Amino acid sequence: MQSIDSLRELNHKLLAEISELRKKNAKLRAELKSRIKEVRNWNKIEQDSEHQRECDNIFPVDIPNSIIDQYNNVNSPPSTMSGLKLLVDRKMDAFLD
Repeated sequence: MQSIDSLRELNHKLLAEISELRKKNAKLRAELKSRIKEVRNWNKIEQDSEHQRECDNIFPVDIPNSIIDQYNNVNSPPSTMSGLKLLVDRKMDAFLD
């Protein structure tokens, strides 16, 4: 049968080993979290790229500049369209006069 001193010595060694294993575990967890974050970032980049490729495949239309110009002219703000004012601006002018 082992003496109390030998059991205490064994207990001390086991506690030291447990402490070392906990340190290694913490280090590995931190490394794993870092790698997971890196993989998620890469996945996001890949998803964004894949989404862009899908959009390019869905809308591979080459729109002529004349159509784009017409769209821009129709959708430009009223203040740039030959001096026309918004109804709100006209009401404000009438109120201030």
